[in-house]
Amino acid sequence: MKVHKIGTSRPRKKASPSPASSSTHPGVEGGGTATKKRSGISLVERIWHGIYEGTKLAKQFHGDIGLDAFQNINRHCSTLYSSSSSFRILDLIMQAVWVDLFHARVATLASEPQNQYNSPTDNNILALKESRTVFECSEKEMRNKLAIWSGYKKIKDTGGWPALIFAEEGGGVYNVCKYRAGGWKEGIFDELEQLREAIELAADALQPEWRRLIEVLFGPDNRIPRRRSWEGQYPHQWVIGLDGRPIPLSDTYRGGLEYVLIETSVVDEEAWGDRDPRRVVPEGDEPYLCNTCGEIQSEEPLGNKCLCYPDLYGGGAGRRGGKYTPVQICRTQNKGNGLIARLPIPAGAGVGEFVGTITRGLRGVDVMEGGIEPDKYQISQARRGNFTRFINHSCKPNTHFKVFVWLGIERIIIVSNGVKAGTEITVDYSNGYWDGLDKICRCGEEQCRYPRGGAVVYADA
Repeated sequence: MKVHKIGTSRPRKKASPSPASSSTHPGVEGGGTATKKRSGISLVERIWHGIYEGTKLAKQFHGDIGLDAFQNINRHCSTLYSSSSSFRILDLIMQAVWVDLFHARVATLASEPQNQYNSPTDNNILALKESRTVFECSEKEMRNKLAIWSGYKKIKDTGGWPALIFAEEGGGVYNVCKYRAGGWKEGIFDELEQLREAIELAADALQPEWRRLIEVLFGPDNRIPRRRSWEGQYPHQWVIGLDGRPIPLSDTYRGGLEYVLIETSVVDEEAWGDRDPRRVVPEGDEPYLCNTCGEIQSEEPLGNKCLCYPDLYGGGAGRRGGKYTPVQICRTQNKGNGLIARLPIPAGAGVGEFVGTITRGLRGVDVMEGGIEPDKYQISQARRGNFTRFINHSCKPNTHFKVFVWLGIERIIIVSNGVKAGTEITVDYSNGYWDGLDKICRCGEEQCRYPRGGAVVYADA
């Protein structure tokens, strides 16, 4: 099998094979899928890990809390606290709620006539004593519980229930809240508050079952109201605004264009009839062998041996093993929509396939060109495509285009150069795109090649 070079027509994006890698597979450096180390990662990264890569998975009440009700909630919380790890998330939810109810109990004690001369500390001690009789622990142990669980409550109050639930799924929060270390860094809660709706959007779109956890503990009458009707929707139908609030993707286009999100490219039959110009191996000529690693390619998990880009292809992995790529579309200050990485993407890992309409003959518009004559084709993302449509140009990019043949069809994929969590994903559109265009590059890099548009301006000129 032969990998075709990408065309150089202008003004168009250009993709070309990347430099040779020393790894066994051209995907993650060192070969295969990178092992994700959870220790030492920030609280926010733990949350995104839980949403995008965690296991696929309910409203509290307020008012006066009498002793009987308070002791009942203590028993419930104590039972869950000693349960197995499979109930850890329910345990966490209950402990965060317990702190709310503890403070409500303190307020109730303060309002009782016999306590009218008590200080706030006195009433705290009384409530702790009431709790200790059920938890059967020392005052010091009860205070430690209150301190740690108050951390859970702070995460919940700042980032919402999904933040607490998926922080636990993404690496645990006990040590973070006990030692105020690791993810408990300065400014973390300002960041968490800014991300609150983005986290809820991702959780509702990808793991809507999180709401049932609240219902399990507190019943269907305590459901958390949804901010938007985004549950179960394709997560890239929403854009995170500069103020942190999600807005419909269509609202970011003039005239409210309804951009069609697709997962695989669609061949324009008017341009190509019933054939796919990207095909480099006859259909049915199986088994398909990868021309990079030489292994068998298959969509069947047991049959696939090619691990070049396991996050993109092989055994239904097209959405990171059934999970969406950890990215969100966000508004930028001066470049319209952009793509933000919510988790680190290691160098060599596939970010996504550049998909759209496979056509030809378009001029003066933004397209990707691939193939060679007579099968030179264009991929247009003008009206339909996937999240790669929103990757902006940079003269110092953190990803690159690469040609890869999967199941006999030439693909153009975006491969990471090493993308940090929370940063915008960018790619170099190439000289073939910019040369001659009357556009100004807004990448902001010191070595920007096109600060005034038009002809190429090299950083070292």
